[in-house]
Amino acid sequence: MKKISGPSLLSILWNTRKFRRDPIAFGVELLRKYGNVLKLNIWPFRIVVLNDPAYHHWVLKENFENYVKGKAYEKLEPLFGQGLLITENKYWRQNRANVNPVFRLKNMEIYFEDISVRTHRVLSDWEPKTRIDFHQEMMNLTLSIIVKTLFNVDFGSDSEKLSHAIHDYMAGMENQIFQISKLQQYLPTRVNRNFKAAVKFLNGAIDQVINDRRNGQGDERSDMINLLLKAEKGGGPQGITKRYLRDEVMNFVVGGHETTANALSWCMSDILKYPETREKILAEIRETIGSRDLTLADLERFPYLDQVINESLRMNPPLWIMSRETLNDDVIDGYPISKGTIVVVSSFFLHHREDIWPEAETFDPGRFTEEEIRKRPKNSFLPFGLGPRACIGEMLGRMEIKAVLIMVLQKFELSLNREVPVERFATVTLRPKNGVSVNLQRRTT
Repeated sequence: MKKISGPSLLSILWNTRKFRRDPIAFGVELLRKYGNVLKLNIWPFRIVVLNDPAYHHWVLKENFENYVKGKAYEKLEPLFGQGLLITENKYWRQNRANVNPVFRLKNMEIYFEDISVRTHRVLSDWEPKTRIDFHQEMMNLTLSIIVKTLFNVDFGSDSEKLSHAIHDYMAGMENQIFQISKLQQYLPTRVNRNFKAAVKFLNGAIDQVINDRRNGQGDERSDMINLLLKAEKGGGPQGITKRYLRDEVMNFVVGGHETTANALSWCMSDILKYPETREKILAEIRETIGSRDLTLADLERFPYLDQVINESLRMNPPLWIMSRETLNDDVIDGYPISKGTIVVVSSFFLHHREDIWPEAETFDPGRFTEEEIRKRPKNSFLPFGLGPRACIGEMLGRMEIKAVLIMVLQKFELSLNREVPVERFATVTLRPKNGVSVNLQRRTT
């Protein structure tokens, strides 16, 4: 058996502040020192970090039934409960079957119209010669899109309250997620109070939407709520309870918009940072649609933008890290993985391996030509995860990212506000620490 090395407990405790301040830099430092398989023994947890395409494939796909979400996801339970994100085994299979129809290809045309209408609505409110936080604008936009596309709901005047509640929830999660001690979550701090209030508000808001639908409000569109209510009548391994309905809707409201907003923000930041990239995309827009409105069929005709989006997702994958817990003893490439071990796999670390991605910190859309893709090991690019538990909304997310970028760049000329640096902030997801501050001008050519 191969030996797995790693830092001592004393070293980990000594560097706790460094880890909390910048977990990515800390992780990169450890991987350089100990290699692409390392252990972190932080009592009572045994943690193994794996950073190889073949290891990711084994844990997330080939032997995924031996690697469950486990203890590391317990902190998400107050909000996500029995939803698709953290359930296991037969319950996860049932949940996945319940929501699968929502993401079928035939629904994409309806969703594209929802995306288009809401994006144009946001753009009509932007004032030329002003400055905006593009990230916050995308958070608001993707929230309005997700609740309309998947649930056929418009929160109207409550949208801002919903957005603030999600922000407070994520802030609370960020405050807890990298704490070694569990005591942090019980302290009467402002962040913890806001977190609990946010969970209560969000649960109440979703309960109200479900109750309205039960009482006949809304149309017959096959959205997620209608599908879940129909499944409720059919039962299943655990039945469709009131709590499960709320939890499933909450999974997609919170998880489905923040990651897309982050991806849009990183993409736009990269586009604005590199003039040559921006000009190539603008030329593609002019040649493909000119000044007319974008259609769903048009999206296939932007190959260079696809490369840019993929390169941005490589450099800054919003779903940057995930973990699994080992149900039974296992061996991966000669490394022993004992029962109960928390296995960490990170798309960020994988996407920045210099032997797979030379000059990994250099932005280069040319990495995603068909020729270059064939040169790389399989499963070396995993922005949406891998295997049966990969992101169910990848097709919708990619369509949304691409459509929004095109519509924004077609109507507006944006430039980065250099006074506000765009920096990585890694917690549950990877997002711009200070947002993305941009200057707006109406496009005239």
